[in-house]
Amino acid sequence: MGSAQWAVALSIGLFFGMVVCLEAGFRVGRRSLAANPQLAHEGIGVIEAAVFALLGLLLAFSFAGGMSRLDARRQMIVREANAISTAYLCLDLLPPDDQPEMRRLFSRISRHTTTSL
Repeated sequence: MGSAQWAVALSIGLFFGMVVCLEAGFRVGRRSLAANPQLAHEGIGVIEAAVFALLGLLLAFSFAGGMSRLDARRQMIVREANAISTAYLCLDLLPPDDQPEMRRLFSRISRHTTTSL
C-alpha cells in the first residue's frame, strides 16, 4: 500500500473517529443537561478558549511555514540572478567576434528563464 493510500485511509479513520467522539459528547451532554439544567453552560468558556488557542496556533504555524517558503524562494531568485550576471560577465572571455552574437543569444535565453518564474 502506497503512502497516498495510507494517508487517505488515516484521514477517513480520523474523520469517523471524530464523528464518534462528537456523538458521544452530544449524548453525555444531553444526559447531563437532563440531570442538572442550571449547569447547562458552565465550562463552555474554557472550551472556547482552548479551541481559539488551537486555532491561533494553527494560524501561526501556517504563517511561519509560508514565510519560510517565501524566504527560500527569495534566496533562490537571488542565487539565480547572481549566476546569470556572472555568466554574462564571463562572455567577455570569448573572442571579440563571437561576443555580440553570444550576448544577444544569452539575453534572449535569460529573459525567457526569468519570465517563466
